[in-house]
Amino acid sequence: MTDFEAHGNFGITILPEITLITISGSWNLECTKIFFQVFIQELSDFRKSIGRDSLDKRYALIDARDWHLETEEARAYMRKAYSEAFRRNKKTVMVYIVSGDYLVMMNKIVSERKEQGEEGLDAGTVTSLEEAEEWLKNNGLDISLKSHKFPEARPAQTYLKEISSI
Repeated sequence: MTDFEAHGNFGITILPEITLITISGSWNLECTKIFFQVFIQELSDFRKSIGRDSLDKRYALIDARDWHLETEEARAYMRKAYSEAFRRNKKTVMVYIVSGDYLVMMNKIVSERKEQGEEGLDAGTVTSLEEAEEWLKNNGLDISLKSHKFPEARPAQTYLKEISSI
């Protein structure tokens, strides 16, 4: 880590059929690094719990309605870290729920990731839970999101004790 304090919040819940993520606040590089350390560890723990080192297809739904543009440095780190986090999946399907005014920017980020050729990635952006359900259904997962609770976003700094014990 650096001498800067992490800015931003997140929560992660890994379920057998889908990973639910809540991200909020304005992220900096430190928050992004903490998020991926926690995320990669939780994904690794999930794989161990089901006795599989790789997954054929993994779905992720990211609630980013209260998330704000991170620094360019954090954005570059995020692109690299997502590839690392999902590299053991043959296919990753992820959808971001964003606020309407943030839709254009997130569409650009998703397009950049696809253009960079992230192998096995299918990603999209929507503005509501209903749209997310429809998007997921069209991409192979018929799920009712009303019966699944998104995790509460905690300040990234609160995860530091958990990371130091990893």
